Amino acid sequence: MTLEDRVTLLEATVSEWETRRRKLIPIELERKEDVQAVMRDCLQNYAAKMQDFARQRTLDAATTEQNRLRQEAAQRLEQKQKEDMAELLAAIDFYEKNGYSPPGYDISG
Repeated sequence: MTLEDRVTLLEATVSEWETRRRKLIPIELERKEDVQAVMRDCLQNYAAKMQDFARQRTLDAATTEQNRLRQEAAQRLEQKQKEDMAELLAAIDFYEKNGYSPPGYDISG
């Protein structure tokens, strides 16, 4: 859906809302200050709810990404630990077979 399509859809939605509002609130009531205050409060509450919803979606996406990154880091750490352990076991095996430590290791028995 293109941006123009979204704008067209939004305009149609707002127009429909306006039509419904005019059916619910006649023009003579709409001009009264207390009715305007109620409408303004309702719109502000609605806008606040939509902003909270958008923030929650952003937070959910950020949490998902953070969890993915943590998982990747844990996997890399586990892989590194396995590699280090394999290297250490190979050095011990070398020591047991040859009786001396491989280069870079000091294994004393």
